[in-house]
Amino acid sequence: MVSVGIDIAKDKFDAAFLYGGNQSQVDTFENNETCIKKFVRRLQKQKTAEAVPCVLESTGLYHLNMALRVHQAGYRVSVINPLITKKYQQSSIRNAKTDAIDALRLAEIGVKEAKLPVFSGNIQSIEAKKLICYMGKLEEIKRQLRASRHFVEMTQDITGLDVNLDHTEEAIYELDEQIAVLNQKVCEKYANSLPKKLKSYQITSMGLVIKRWPSYYP
Repeated sequence: MVSVGIDIAKDKFDAAFLYGGNQSQVDTFENNETCIKKFVRRLQKQKTAEAVPCVLESTGLYHLNMALRVHQAGYRVSVINPLITKKYQQSSIRNAKTDAIDALRLAEIGVKEAKLPVFSGNIQSIEAKKLICYMGKLEEIKRQLRASRHFVEMTQDITGLDVNLDHTEEAIYELDEQIAVLNQKVCEKYANSLPKKLKSYQITSMGLVIKRWPSYYP
């Protein structure tokens, strides 16, 4: 076996096994713990070399359990930006897209791309990134609420609109409280173990400066 491509969806995944001589096989599994273990046993049964790339797209959280389990089993896992797959799809003669074809395309990318990112399986980094991204979302919601409240307050001044905005103020306060709790968790648990990308966030005991984080992250 020279490469494995895994197309992940919420309820199932398609695994393409690419062998020498352009031989391939695609199988479908349910996306649950039992079938992920079955897939790993399949790799072990076929005596798959640890250097054989197992390639997945970054798909929210659907890919995460698979990536962790395959990595923990000792195999090389690459979680790639979906834009890479899109590029290969568009350059294909048929430009076809099905789950089985996507899985096979991922396996082919594993052969053709020599410098794919290697999934580290660093659980602390994954947790920290998710919390930081969530704080960024909360900050954005808070900003939008404040801006919208400001326009309503301006309308009140101009037209005499009679409306109570106390609940909006309470919501903003609760968002601040949640952000503070999450920030403290990141500072206490993850500050010394963040990867280089996350260290660009300024983490201090006084607060966390949130910057925009790309949707893709392995």
